[in-house]
Amino acid sequence: MINEIIEFGAIKINFKTGEVTKFESLLKNSTPLSEKNISIHGITNEALLDAPEQLSTVNQFFEYIKDSSLVAYNAQFDLGFLITEIWKYKLEPSLEKVIDALYMARASYKLVQERPENYRLDSFKAFHQLNFDSHRAFADSIVCLKVFYECMEILKWDSKSIARFVIYNFKDPAATGNLLNDDSEKMKKLKVAISEGKHININYKGGSKGSAPRPIQPIALLPMPNCVNLYAKCLKDEQFKLFNTKRIKKVTDV
Repeated sequence: MINEIIEFGAIKINFKTGEVTKFESLLKNSTPLSEKNISIHGITNEALLDAPEQLSTVNQFFEYIKDSSLVAYNAQFDLGFLITEIWKYKLEPSLEKVIDALYMARASYKLVQERPENYRLDSFKAFHQLNFDSHRAFADSIVCLKVFYECMEILKWDSKSIARFVIYNFKDPAATGNLLNDDSEKMKKLKVAISEGKHININYKGGSKGSAPRPIQPIALLPMPNCVNLYAKCLKDEQFKLFNTKRIKKVTDV
């Protein structure tokens, strides 16, 4: 099974000029969508037949968000897909920071009395009485924007508060923390494998595969608030995944 982007949806706000624009597009799929996929977002294989090609749309999207900071809900998920496109097409996008609105919501809404029943995006949609389709890119970006603004109001637009929710900085990846400075043998091997494009085996504590060695193709190290995640392609099931480097117990050559 291949994970790939089949829809982009974004809203861009220029705080200097007040200009608001949107980006919305389907992308042609390389493999048929499963019934499970279709049941989640409602996009069918037929709807993608005349969709723009992947690479051209990815380039258009990265041009649209050029020199911008991104806000996403459960941003690790979206960031993983963007990193995949950057790696797959050998792109060098000009981006700033990635901010997770889910982290913001968990920290902000506990400070007020009125809040949704949980922190799922659908719950915020119901809480704010927003009548949008679920799991569609542009609709979800509107809900994410509403959550972001609410959080910023609660936090009184304090820039220091926002910095807590930056999970990745494209200009300076290490700026999100000192976790990338880990000089352990394990981290050295991971960094070498990424830079040289090598396949490696990892013994991972947790997950459905158990602790037996699993072959992966490491792509990037993503510093998060409390750990560094390894973004990699698992060569057993051809899935792109995030591995908490704290849980990687051993790294060996394939």
